Amino acid sequence: MRLRARLALTLVALAVPLVGGAVWLRAEMSERASIQGLVDYARLRMVSGGKEACEDSPTTFQDPPLPPRARDGGPLGDFDPLGPPGERGLARDLEPRDFGSRGVDSRPAGARDADARDPNRRAPDMREPDARGADVDRPDRRGLDPREFDPRGPQMRGDRRGRGPGIGPGPRVELWAYGPDFASANPRAPKFPPELRSTLEHGRRDAGTIADDDDERTTTVAARMTWSEGPCAMVIVRRREPRPGDGVLVDVVAAGLLASVLLGGVLAAVGPIVRRVRKLEDSVSHSAATNYSETVSVEGSDEVTDLARAFNAAGATVRTQIDAVEKRERTLRSFVENTTHDVMLPLTVLQGHLTRMRNELSRGATPERETVREALEESHYLASLVQNLGAAAKLESGEPDVRRDPFSWNKLVERVILRHKTIAAEKGVELDYAVPDEDVRAAGDVTLVEQALSNVVHNAVRYNKSGGHVAVLLSANDGRFQVRAFDDGPGVPEVELARIAERSYRTDVARARHPDGLGLGLSIAKDVAERHGFELELKRSEAGGLEVEFRGPQLV
Repeated sequence: MRLRARLALTLVALAVPLVGGAVWLRAEMSERASIQGLVDYARLRMVSGGKEACEDSPTTFQDPPLPPRARDGGPLGDFDPLGPPGERGLARDLEPRDFGSRGVDSRPAGARDADARDPNRRAPDMREPDARGADVDRPDRRGLDPREFDPRGPQMRGDRRGRGPGIGPGPRVELWAYGPDFASANPRAPKFPPELRSTLEHGRRDAGTIADDDDERTTTVAARMTWSEGPCAMVIVRRREPRPGDGVLVDVVAAGLLASVLLGGVLAAVGPIVRRVRKLEDSVSHSAATNYSETVSVEGSDEVTDLARAFNAAGATVRTQIDAVEKRERTLRSFVENTTHDVMLPLTVLQGHLTRMRNELSRGATPERETVREALEESHYLASLVQNLGAAAKLESGEPDVRRDPFSWNKLVERVILRHKTIAAEKGVELDYAVPDEDVRAAGDVTLVEQALSNVVHNAVRYNKSGGHVAVLLSANDGRFQVRAFDDGPGVPEVELARIAERSYRTDVARARHPDGLGLGLSIAKDVAERHGFELELKRSEAGGLEVEFRGPQLV
């Protein structure tokens, strides 16, 4: 799945529960606000004259109060205490003058009727003239004006009779008083709801429920007063209003539109990032196709840019490794091509010597000493050649570090001399060595170091004349060792000393004496010395031949 599609699905999966949660939270907060509003209305109504009215006439107290005919036992009809005047039923008998600054006018009906018949009288407790004669509202004696609190909601405050401007009939609110035993002295009061009673009995100060039927929503709240005795210790307020049919749908649509806008904004913001990632993908593919010889283009300064730099760094590492592998392949291929003839030539010579000795033995004659010596020399050369090829392969493997194991120079010199003693004796060359009594130790790859010294001794013996001398001297001073190998052979001209340790370089004398050589001996010795941190010096010896000297730190 592509990144943009995956991101879109993730946002949709997150938007669905978020929208549902937002709609639920709004509905829950709206219900709690509605219940709390009725609780506040009930307590404000009771402390603003409701308590006195309830205690004066607990058997008839309710808010809004019943009209006179209902109190006298007349029919209730379709009683709507907040309905508009002029409608049939008892609502027309309830006028705004029945409400005072403390709520309902609790005076006897005759007094209110007398006021109603007198057109010059004002509604009690409603308004009073100010200093200029204008009518102003009289505040409640407690500093609160119940008229400013409308439990029907702010949308209904434009019409005190319950009809808002152009929105149809408003909610109907009823308030009933109850004693501490959850019973009302008013026989018309409804039974205390069991679920609300249970909540109040568990220590709550108020509780509420909301119930919906087909076309009406009823909100019922129960609240304890600050006083705990009397017939008005707690009240129930019930509000009936038209059921909001499309409120949830509107919330869902609004939340869905908001989620859609956010989704579109996120996808629009992700678009440039996706395009840059695709461009980076093309650049990486092109770089890989060229064996990482071309780098990835770097643009910007964000995380995509960091990723491009990381690809370039990784590509450079891979390119280095590829170059090293290709170099080893070229070197090994060159070794195979160059050594095939050089290995086969001494092997053919050795076979010829062995064939001659076999023929002499078959005739009952004794093989000539010179033939045996030459055969032994060729076999020794072949063994040295194989060892050099192994050392060269190890050095050319691309590993920059070598082993650092402690070894004894005394024992190493003795092994090298012993290995070349036989061939030196057959050739008529005297081979000697000298080592100190104390063990001289150093750290390194003992196999490579031994092969380097063996190459030096082998060349000194092989290119020397009969009756010549080769010596190896080991010494140590001031924490450093010194190994000198020198001979009294033909030596090397000064102009060739600087190049004698180069790979495959051979002097004219060497090519004339042994045309089958590879020129690996001294180059391997130089490479081994450099990898171990040793110093290698080649110079003419005092005896006229070549002197090779190894120097380095001694291991204490």
